[in-house]
Amino acid sequence: MHIVLVEDEEGHAELIRHAFRSRASVTLHTVSTLQEARQTIAESVPDLVITDLMLPDGRGIDLLPSQREQLEFPIIVMTSHSGEEVAVEAIKAGALDYVIKSEVTLADMPHIADRALREWQYIAERRQAQQALRKSEELYRTTINTIDGVVYVVDRELRCVLYNEKMAQWAFQAGCKGDLTGKELFEVCPFLPLQIREEYAQVVTTGKPLISEKAIPFDQQTVWTEAHKIPIFDETGEVSRILTTIFDITQRKRTEEEIRRLNKELESRVEERTVELEHANQELRHSVDTLERMQEHLVQAETMAALGELVAGIAHEINTPVGVGITAASHLDLQTREIAARYHSQRMKRSQLEHYLQDAQRSSTLILKNLQQAAELINSFKNLAMHQGDEEARWFPIKQHLNDILLSLNPKLARSQHQVTIHCPDDLAIKSYPGVVTNILTNLVMNSLSHGFEDRSKGTITIEVSIDDTSWHLHYHDNGKGIHSEHLAKIFHPFFTTKRFQRQKGLGMHIVYTLVTQKLRGTIECQSTPGEGTSFRIHAPLQLE
Repeated sequence: MHIVLVEDEEGHAELIRHAFRSRASVTLHTVSTLQEARQTIAESVPDLVITDLMLPDGRGIDLLPSQREQLEFPIIVMTSHSGEEVAVEAIKAGALDYVIKSEVTLADMPHIADRALREWQYIAERRQAQQALRKSEELYRTTINTIDGVVYVVDRELRCVLYNEKMAQWAFQAGCKGDLTGKELFEVCPFLPLQIREEYAQVVTTGKPLISEKAIPFDQQTVWTEAHKIPIFDETGEVSRILTTIFDITQRKRTEEEIRRLNKELESRVEERTVELEHANQELRHSVDTLERMQEHLVQAETMAALGELVAGIAHEINTPVGVGITAASHLDLQTREIAARYHSQRMKRSQLEHYLQDAQRSSTLILKNLQQAAELINSFKNLAMHQGDEEARWFPIKQHLNDILLSLNPKLARSQHQVTIHCPDDLAIKSYPGVVTNILTNLVMNSLSHGFEDRSKGTITIEVSIDDTSWHLHYHDNGKGIHSEHLAKIFHPFFTTKRFQRQKGLGMHIVYTLVTQKLRGTIECQSTPGEGTSFRIHAPLQLE
């Protein structure tokens, strides 16, 4: 331990040195002036400084920085004169202890130093804890400010403890300005329904999260919200705080209402031709129900994207063929009524009948084509929902299975000069879902054919399979044109495609992601460089139960 003693009275200095002689681990460096002390400290920061208050060239407390946070070592101040004002001044300046010189106190200086060092250690630990807490709070605030929704934490009395910028904006628009910390929730947001109090009481009582949807008046309009109330427990296991996240689902509600309106309109206007369309609508309603069930898992696990985006994507994709079909059916209905009226009134000409038949043929073809397109969209979404049947996990040789998959794809591959190579031990077996593996590899190969090798007559696909003690790994690589960086981050998003004009639905890679992460309980990552090809790496458990 390195201690600097600043004392201009040699007798006092000798008493202190004598007191420390029994401490072999202590190095005591004695100086007699403020200047010497500063020079010694600059050369090596000590563990402790013991200084006389009055020195030939100044006062000992002048060694203390103006800001306590800048102090790098503890200081004990000594004086030959007692006085409360001097002691208060020294302590305020940052000294850890104030000692009145006497034979007893100087002889006891090692114990006084021990006490000061313990206090300094406590202060240092407290500073570190405070700094860590500040960093943690800053990180937490930064994190919640990136969430596209209102986030806040309240205590059991519903007083705000923490909140993000969106919450502050809500409060500001409600007339509540300034810091919200400590303010009651309904003072901050008076537009919230009173029944929310009961929901918070339920969370406190049961200790379980609560999800609710509500229409609230906000900014002169009605906003549909989805709120998640999550309990936070203290060290005794009691609910001390509640974390709340609120998301605007108005657009999702409008989309659902629009879907209901379209369904009703279709049923009333083209009832005689809606057998297939009604089946498609039933599939769509079933898919929406499935999405709502998926949403709870997606939100809680913070995966991929919110259900509102998916539902909006479905509605956007299906609105076009349905809208065209309705228009064509309405036109055909009108033409039929007109030709029927002419027929019954015996005013129908042959040319008018021929024109009607041509028009009816075109309209019927258009209706059938768009109904088929809508059905294809809904069937694709059924795949997204992972209706994989009742297949059970079983052991199977992976190389043979991959060869069988490629054999089934031979009609597609045979039309090109593309080559597929598999590197996998013949005896390697995994316990998994063969049908899921088939779906995954089929989508990867079709993605390479339609995107990677779009402008290439001859490409190469390489598939490598390996295992370790607990997992199996599949590395899929094509040497196609690759994926641009702005598209790479979206490759697993639902409905993302660069070939919308070619009626690509953009579900293939999302289906692959869903199958790998949910069915195989694994992970998948994509790497690509434009002009050099694309790689997918899949890691999954070797044995699924």
